[in-house]
Amino acid sequence: MNINWSKGLFRLWLICSIIWIALVSALAISDETVEKFLTANSNLNRAVNSNLNRAVNSFESKSENAGEQLKAILEARNRVLSEKRGKAKQELVTYVALGVLPISIVFLVGAGFLWAIKGFAVAENKTRKRELNND
Repeated sequence: MNINWSKGLFRLWLICSIIWIALVSALAISDETVEKFLTANSNLNRAVNSNLNRAVNSFESKSENAGEQLKAILEARNRVLSEKRGKAKQELVTYVALGVLPISIVFLVGAGFLWAIKGFAVAENKTRKRELNND
């Protein structure tokens, strides 16, 4: 019985990759990274908008510097939003890289080894054919 190492190792790599991705996904979910990324905008927008509404209501009575103060509040809001989005996106990218890079490296190394081993096997087969033809 001939063993097909390529198919067997590929299937083993596929099973290990699925398990690895499941573990990294569970880690990301338990760390609430995905939830942070998805809800960073909605929760923060609600909080900032309620503060903006309070600020606008308080500035209605003071119309002298209301425009400048409101502009400063909006700039602070945008800065906080971009920081929150950036942190959540960075955490998500870290988990995606942790999930994809190791399995890709293992696949490439395994494919390289199989390619090298098959090169030796082909050389042996050619040598055997030559020997049989010479006899």
